[in-house]
Amino acid sequence: MVFQNDLVKAYYSKDGTEWRKINVMAEVSGFQHNAIGGFSALRPGLFAAGKGEVIFHKFDLEPL
Repeated sequence: MVFQNDLVKAYYSKDGTEWRKINVMAEVSGFQHNAIGGFSALRPGLFAAGKGEVIFHKFDLEPL
């Protein structure tokens, strides 16, 4: 996930090398700390749905 200029973009990879962008972006300026009483309401999260198995590993949160 990339958060830049109040937009969130998401990417996925099956092998950890080749990353593909998910064709959905979210404009999230209304969720920032100044809009909701002085605290940050925007938090990253991971989600998987459907049949099969998903493994999340090496999840790092870094500023750009």
